[in-house]
Amino acid sequence: MLQADIERECRAIYGAAGFSADEPRPVGRLARALLGSGVGFAPMIRGREGELCTVHGRPRIFVRRGIAPSRARWVACHELAHWWIRSRGISTRNEETACDGLGAAIVAPRAAVLVAHRLTPAIPRLAEAFATMQGLLLLRLGECEGVPVALIGPTGVRTRGEPYPWPAKMRPSRIPHSVPARVVWITDAPRRVALIVA
Repeated sequence: MLQADIERECRAIYGAAGFSADEPRPVGRLARALLGSGVGFAPMIRGREGELCTVHGRPRIFVRRGIAPSRARWVACHELAHWWIRSRGISTRNEETACDGLGAAIVAPRAAVLVAHRLTPAIPRLAEAFATMQGLLLLRLGECEGVPVALIGPTGVRTRGEPYPWPAKMRPSRIPHSVPARVVWITDAPRRVALIVA
């Protein structure tokens, strides 16, 4: 899915639930409005964080018990995105990747991110305002504002925003000094740092 498609589908999800995408809503309320049931917590098979199931003939979202609340919100929105894509017959090349992006947009809708960032530019406070992970909020800033952003973690680099000539290899322990970027240390996840091009 292209980013414009993700933003459009996010607005459609909020609209179908009877809400405006101008401000984020709790995923439990979105799920109740769309699926007829809230989000449940349950033990899961090792490695699984969430599941979209059918219970008594109705779709239901479950999130692994014990997961951090800031991550649980995104996991539940990711599963809600699976339901939306399948129920609307939306074709994607990679459903998991599409649900990652759409889930993040549901957590932090574009209009709300743009307003909140003007009021609260600090990433930790902004993530707290959206009850989500700092890395997710930082990537959403890149998507919503177009500012080149790189989230560097132990397993790789994710970039968002306008195209930018990022160095080929970046690691959290070695921040490239050649990039004219602001360094943002991600405090809610180990060994992660972000670069935002000024």
